[in-house]
Amino acid sequence: EEVDRMVDSDSVPDGGYDGESSYTVHRDAQLKILLHAAKHLYAEVNGVLIGTSKTGVVQVVDAIPLFHTPMFAPMLETSFALVEEYCKSNQTPEGTRIVGWYNGPNRSNFSGVPDAATRVTNLIRSKYPDLNACILLVDTNALADPKQPGVKVYQRTKTNANWTASTNMKIKDEKASKEFSEMLLKDKHQLLHDFDNWLEDTSCDWRNLGLF
Repeated sequence: EEVDRMVDSDSVPDGGYDGESSYTVHRDAQLKILLHAAKHLYAEVNGVLIGTSKTGVVQVVDAIPLFHTPMFAPMLETSFALVEEYCKSNQTPEGTRIVGWYNGPNRSNFSGVPDAATRVTNLIRSKYPDLNACILLVDTNALADPKQPGVKVYQRTKTNANWTASTNMKIKDEKASKEFSEMLLKDKHQLLHDFDNWLEDTSCDWRNLGLF
């Protein structure tokens, strides 16, 4: 059962903190998301955002690349369980948690925020009611521009239940976009692994701890 049919949108609880939030995207998260999208340019990529959250302030510290193939419910549930376990481990700072979802649209078939991404993020919102979980969407047209961050944050609030681009996104390291361009020239995107890779070969580290 594919994720975009896994949950009827009417059955998803309307949970989550609904106030206007600010989002800061840190270097490691930004780079991993862009590298994931670059590695699979003509496929849709998806993953989890992890970091910290206090009311209205979300720090997107890292990203966990999950899929470059169609998502299925059992794989999603297994990957979420592993990510939550990782967040609680001593390999991440105290307070680390899932704070959202990211999506890199198929470059040849972009039509806005995918339904599957909104449904998965609504599930995150219902699980963490104190959090305004976000969707971070890759701007595929900006991947080759070192002056652009390459990502946009989408959120929903009480005043706007639709997923809309947030004006409250900050990039922690303005040099990350240039660093991404340099990594592409060195084929570093080929070294990034996602959960799909791990399912095929368990020596592939979906956390990408040694990538940088």
